[in-house]
Amino acid sequence: MHYLENKIELKDLVITLYKDIPEFFDYSVFDKNDEMYPVFSEFGRFILANIDSKILVEKSIDFISLLIESNNNAIETLIVIELFWPIYNSGEKDIQVFRSQLSIKGRKIFNDFLYKFKNK
Repeated sequence: MHYLENKIELKDLVITLYKDIPEFFDYSVFDKNDEMYPVFSEFGRFILANIDSKILVEKSIDFISLLIESNNNAIETLIVIELFWPIYNSGEKDIQVFRSQLSIKGRKIFNDFLYKFKNK
């Protein structure tokens, strides 16, 4: 995927999501020109709505894992707030499905914030 070759800019996140997960935009009320926080919040709902679709979940989590590997703190914060927190609220089955497919670094971040979430 193209965003690992060049460090992705925050302004390009929604466009990158649009290109890499076009199925999301069939579901979404947003388009590639909208702000990243509401788009990624809806992307989290999209993942949960499709949690039983192995292909869509795998594709989505691969995308998230690659974003995490970019080592961009702003992107990591976006992912934790808009994607991980809704997963934490959704139930143990969804947490397990999601966590099992994350990269090692993604799983560590997911687990660290899950611990904080459960102990707040």
